[in-house]
Amino acid sequence: GKAVFQTFNRVFQTGIPEQATNWELVRPDGTRRSVEASVSLIKAANGSINGFRGTVRDITERKQVEEALRNREGVLQKIFDILPVGLWIADKDGKLLRGNPAGVKIWGAEPKVSLSEFGVFKGRRLPSGEELAADDWAMAHTIRDRVTIVDELLEIDTFDGKKKTILNYTAPVLDAHGDVQGAIVVNQDITERKRAEQELAQSHEQLRALTAYWQTSFEAERAHIAREIHDEFGQSMTALKMDLTWLARRLPEGDEKVDRLRGMTTLVDDSIALMRRIATELRPGLLDDLGLNAALEWQAVEFSKRRGIPCKLNLPKDDLALDSALNTTLFRIFQETLTNIARHAQATRVSASLKQKEQTLILTIRDNGRGITEAELTNPRSLGLLSLRERATQWGGQTTLRGEAGKGTTVTVRIPLPTSPVKGGKR
Repeated sequence: GKAVFQTFNRVFQTGIPEQATNWELVRPDGTRRSVEASVSLIKAANGSINGFRGTVRDITERKQVEEALRNREGVLQKIFDILPVGLWIADKDGKLLRGNPAGVKIWGAEPKVSLSEFGVFKGRRLPSGEELAADDWAMAHTIRDRVTIVDELLEIDTFDGKKKTILNYTAPVLDAHGDVQGAIVVNQDITERKRAEQELAQSHEQLRALTAYWQTSFEAERAHIAREIHDEFGQSMTALKMDLTWLARRLPEGDEKVDRLRGMTTLVDDSIALMRRIATELRPGLLDDLGLNAALEWQAVEFSKRRGIPCKLNLPKDDLALDSALNTTLFRIFQETLTNIARHAQATRVSASLKQKEQTLILTIRDNGRGITEAELTNPRSLGLLSLRERATQWGGQTTLRGEAGKGTTVTVRIPLPTSPVKGGKR
């Protein structure tokens, strides 16, 4: 082509050999090849020009590889530029060479410093708050020790005066012999995520505190209503019964009013029994007067009597020395679990045990019903299950439920006990 002719012409005119690296030749079949050529003059002994000497080497494949590399580098550069996390590149001596736009945005600047100058970065490990020295940054460890560091949680002071929380990752770049040739650092800004997590945790704590307050208030109100029913209403009904009896004794035998008064007395007796049952369900006097064991035994008997389902208990020989509020929590968990069993389990027998293992209190309730399903366990509308979990959580405990189809459900409550538990009062 024209370029070939121009090269030969220049060599002829100047006598200076030339190297051509960008020739493109077209073969007879129409295919194109990239070639590298050298052209020089052939001179006779007397200096006359006898012709040209040239060599041609096909470099098509090399050019294709170079083009592919350029394209790949372009893709990598685009990735480097648009990555949503900070990416920093260092050489084998630990000198920071460059950072991508996200990294510069996180730190507010692009310091290109060596390991000895890492003191320009200010950061602290979380949650300890330990301040990082220049030689204690993850990059320094990676370059020195050829280690990869992941999920390092840091609070940093940026160069534009902000405080941020980041996750830090570093990894060495090794050659074929395992020698460090450089390193990369990845920073992920999780400031907003941590703030949201803290706010969510605070909301959970406030909700649990509110739930605890509500349950405590509700329990106190139940106790108050139970006392009012038992004392005030009970006294009134007893007085009414005595008056009815007094009237009946003063009427002659055979008077039809006597039968009417006796019927009214029976109705009063039934009302007193109903009143006592309601008051006991609101707040069992046994729990306050005789302790947790007696209250659990009463509840098991009542459950078996009403539902026709045997309930076997395995309790400590003597009442455990527990906080009175914790006694109430355990009784309510037992009561609510029995209610759930009666409503949903289709069980024919129930067993329960209470024991202390080292500094952990364990309440276990089993039935032989249909078995709770995974869908029921995860259903946000299962308020009864939520109540069980929340009651234990207030004491730093945990409630687990395990169901097996056709074989029943097991509820296990584990509550850690203080080193020196006391009876009465609140923690």
